[in-house]
Amino acid sequence: DVPSQRYWIFKHQYTPQEVQRYCLQRCEEEEVCHVADLRDEGPLYFLCVLYPDTRVCGAYDKPLRQPCSLLLPRDPQRAHLKKVTLSGSVENFYKRVPFKKMVSYSVRNRVELSSKPITEGFFECERRCDEDPCCRAMGYVRDTSSPGPAVLCLTLNSLGVQTCGEESRSSWRVQDCSPSQVEAQVYPFGWYEKPVNMEDWKLLDSSSYLTDVSVSTFDVIHISRDIAGDHARVTAWCLSVSCAAVSLHNRASATRCVLYPDTHTCSPTGHAQDCRLLVREAASQVYLRRGESPEVTSVPIPDHGLLLGRAAVANVGSEVKAVHQFLGVPYAQPPIAGLRFGPPVPSNWTGSWNGTFASCIQPGDVVSGSSEDCLYLDVFVPRSASGNTSVLVFFYNPAPAASNTGPGLLDGSHLAAVGNVIVVTAHFRVAAFGFLSSGMSCLASQPGNSGLLDQVAALRWVQEHIGHFGGDPRRVTLGAERNGADVASLHLTSSSSSGLFDRVMLMGGSAFSPATVISNSRAQELSSSLGRELNCPISDPAQLLACLRTAPAPSLNAAQTKLLAVSGPLQAWAPVVDGISVKEPPASAFRASRYHTADLLLGSSTEDGLIGRAKKIKSFEELQGRADSKTAFYQALANSLGGREDNALIKQAATWFYSLQHAPTPSGYNVFSRALENATRDLFIICPVQRMADFWAANTRSNVFVYHLPEDMAQTSADLSLPLDVQLAFGLPHNLLQHELFSSAERTLSLQTMSYLANFIKSGNPNRPVSLSRVSPSTLLPPWPRFLPHPSGDNYKELRPALGNSRGVRRAECSFWNDYVPSLTGRKASGDFPACSP
Repeated sequence: DVPSQRYWIFKHQYTPQEVQRYCLQRCEEEEVCHVADLRDEGPLYFLCVLYPDTRVCGAYDKPLRQPCSLLLPRDPQRAHLKKVTLSGSVENFYKRVPFKKMVSYSVRNRVELSSKPITEGFFECERRCDEDPCCRAMGYVRDTSSPGPAVLCLTLNSLGVQTCGEESRSSWRVQDCSPSQVEAQVYPFGWYEKPVNMEDWKLLDSSSYLTDVSVSTFDVIHISRDIAGDHARVTAWCLSVSCAAVSLHNRASATRCVLYPDTHTCSPTGHAQDCRLLVREAASQVYLRRGESPEVTSVPIPDHGLLLGRAAVANVGSEVKAVHQFLGVPYAQPPIAGLRFGPPVPSNWTGSWNGTFASCIQPGDVVSGSSEDCLYLDVFVPRSASGNTSVLVFFYNPAPAASNTGPGLLDGSHLAAVGNVIVVTAHFRVAAFGFLSSGMSCLASQPGNSGLLDQVAALRWVQEHIGHFGGDPRRVTLGAERNGADVASLHLTSSSSSGLFDRVMLMGGSAFSPATVISNSRAQELSSSLGRELNCPISDPAQLLACLRTAPAPSLNAAQTKLLAVSGPLQAWAPVVDGISVKEPPASAFRASRYHTADLLLGSSTEDGLIGRAKKIKSFEELQGRADSKTAFYQALANSLGGREDNALIKQAATWFYSLQHAPTPSGYNVFSRALENATRDLFIICPVQRMADFWAANTRSNVFVYHLPEDMAQTSADLSLPLDVQLAFGLPHNLLQHELFSSAERTLSLQTMSYLANFIKSGNPNRPVSLSRVSPSTLLPPWPRFLPHPSGDNYKELRPALGNSRGVRRAECSFWNDYVPSLTGRKASGDFPACSP
């Protein structure tokens, strides 16, 4: 089982000569690469496979001059062997092994140096072992069986068994120490051990590492006590292996050495980072290679100062990849006190900045960790980022409990590492904190839409500063999930968002949802209701706003949660058509062709529904002793099926179509709950996604790709506080803390999903990266068909392990909402309502 690194390269984009140069350059850059095999893998791909030095040269007791052979898992097609270029002086002081004979040694490479002076040949042999990170010893010997005799340099994996010690002063022997074919007794001929420089390692105290049995990247060596009882020598032997950390534990019969890559994990503590190494088992000693500590990295931000970050690693399958994280970066000033409910004000920090962690307050929050001071973003930069790296800006508000552990559930490190893209996750204000509006006029003191403007501010920050991280501001993909996707879709029709992105990724939301925007009158009703809950005067908008601004944030959140617990999606805070940031309803803008074209990837998940989204609100209400609010919430959901006009005919049709009638029993209530979840999910999430795909494919020349996560994937053991499609997209199945919650098939699916999305972020097509793509064999991607503007073109990718393609996501249900229901009212549902006029 020979380790390898693979690159799949699209034939239609690159010539064989370009692919060969690329493959050899990758091998040149990888220190352990010794062989590059370029293969033709059919009509679509070239395959570049990189191997370490796998030559076998007379290992163990085979003849000394047996030819070296390359050991590969399959016959090579066009293999290239890296040349060893020796330069500089000897790096290590090699210690001569005081034994005359060696057996069972393992030879890595053999070079004849008979033509060189003896001293010069010896130094070259040392340098050859220096250049090979896997060389642990060398033999500079004379082969007396050959004419000459020949002088050989042997670089070794192992010194094997050493006999006939030179230190013995006794003439008594039980071993055969007669001269052999290998002359190694006269200096400088002999066997030499490559030393371990203990200055390269530091011994960690117990406070510098944590034990975590879920660590899955490690290797183990046992060194038997009857071979080596000298602890110092055993330690040196274990530390000679190429790795970042080593733990040692003495057992009765052997010393157990566990080898690790960099497994540091870091958590914020105030304005600093607490970083510790993760080991999977208890140990008596843990060593860390110097230079492997999480390096603090920094980026200068003009007009502000120095932004401090840290180096981290992302565990993806069997690979460990380096990523730089910049967490808690302010893109606007804290929207508190007089700035509450107002548009974002540019951040004014100076000096140095090292991370603040807070999630924006959300309805139903009952634990600390969320705050009004939340306008921050996290930047995840792959170590290989250059000046033209594509960027994803993804809007998401983590749960408060997650926000205290760095990036939380939505850690962009895995997607950044797998796709070689820069990932920016940004928080924005929601509910009343983000969308409170007086609803009076466009010139009112509180027009609303601050949450939408937060997203604009974050996108502008990326345009101004992402170049300092190696990103390309011209290649930005806008992304969001659930209600955030509804909000983000409005940037397609907003003049203030022009030029801030060129691709869009919407996961569980779209501009065609009936709840994407609300009317001015509804915004005014919401403000008044909130004011009544907090005993504020509601007759004067200015007094109402002043009162709400002084209310304690927890009280305001409790009041809005109480209101939302008995409201449907059409009665919730959302962007308002204010004539400024949202000039008109999106349906009107689309009909009038007032939108920005962009490649579009969007989709939905069967397990993501309005009842599930309201789980936190229901839990909050139960804690307040208001269990009856659940019945009111279900009734509000049922009423929302009739649209803004609460049309009884539509509700009657939906009741029949989804079988919402139920017996007044617990089982009947469960049936009703599932049917109501299906009906509202179709109306507000899945069918609007399909309708937007239809419109975009028919009216723009942009790429459109659709996915759907089917019902059988919803029965996962994963934490569904975040939709499974989003978890797969951000590599949660590869997170060390979440790893055991997912199956092996789900981990593979996550790797494939990240590869698709990275391709889309780079090129606007999940099938095609802009540059040469690095994809392991398990993630060779089945084609993802485009969504096309004709009856048989409603293609979509199923997010399940088979990654099959299908057509018509919930076609019958969406025909009911998009075709039949409008016919009941005699007009096409548009979502229009009067916009205010300045």
